[in-house]
Amino acid sequence: MEDQSHLFEEFWGTSTSTLDNLGSTGLGLPISKQLVEMMRGSIGFESEPERGSIFWFEIPLDSPSVETVKLEKARSSRIKQIAPYKDLPILRGRILIAEDNPANQLIGQTMLERMGLQVDVVANGREAVAAVRSIPYDLVLMDINMPEMDGIEATGAIRKLPGESSGIQIVAMTALAMPGDKERFLSQGMDGYISKPIMREELHACIASVLEDLERPPSTITSDNDTNPADTNTSIIDTEILSTLTRDVGTELLPKIIDKYLSEIPVRVNAITAAADSNDCALIAKEAHPLKSSSAYMGAMGLAELASTLEQAGLELNLEKIKQEVLHLPGLFEQTREELTRAKASETK
Repeated sequence: MEDQSHLFEEFWGTSTSTLDNLGSTGLGLPISKQLVEMMRGSIGFESEPERGSIFWFEIPLDSPSVETVKLEKARSSRIKQIAPYKDLPILRGRILIAEDNPANQLIGQTMLERMGLQVDVVANGREAVAAVRSIPYDLVLMDINMPEMDGIEATGAIRKLPGESSGIQIVAMTALAMPGDKERFLSQGMDGYISKPIMREELHACIASVLEDLERPPSTITSDNDTNPADTNTSIIDTEILSTLTRDVGTELLPKIIDKYLSEIPVRVNAITAAADSNDCALIAKEAHPLKSSSAYMGAMGLAELASTLEQAGLELNLEKIKQEVLHLPGLFEQTREELTRAKASETK
């Protein structure tokens, strides 16, 4: 028992008769004692022969502040936000998203990163060509309608690049496709087609097929999610799409995406209204397309369908149709804003 008084001394050994059973303290216990005392605490032990020992320490600690609790909750939310999908296999590869809409960029990047992929984002076709020229991507997800250089022009430019860059897999992305769009995209050098709003499982399957076999024919990575606007039963908000988006990006990120969308749409609405007043069909088609795309992603199908109608009327130079449909735009946007604001509030409770 007298040996116990030396347990917290450096490199102290027990007597020879007990050495085989107890060994020596080394530095572990002395260091523990120093650390505890530095924190204004105390350390000790209780021991009974042939029954074992219990070591204990006590240190004074402050109760966590409200700020500390909030910080830990924020860290926990961030971990949940970037956590991979548990129900989908992890993918490994580097993907380029060419997409000019900020809300769509955020949605796409979040979904791909949660699949395990490395993701870069560019805002137009010219930037996409420059990125492919310098980085060996596994796949490009190419929006069709973008400023400066659209997706079809960018695909043509990529196919003319020297070396292996010209053969990169390119999958077209567009919302509420018109009849014949898929065939047109494939004929312009794209390898596949996927329709917005893009479903998580569909996107995963598309990318997985490319990563597994880069020599697959285009038909094997083509989406079956083609939507004919005329056949769609329209409502202001498709709650199923919005619920799927919430699942795909996480409840923490959804309010930010809604805010991005709602800040962007008034600019589009005003531009379309002004273009209708000046009979500028080309500008109407140009502005209606991103409105259609981002609205479809958000489940705002009423606005997406109206934007699709205006885009088609603009392409067909149908001013009479434009004048009729544009009257519904401000009111429908206001209804959409109210519905999404309510959805955002329910997620932040």
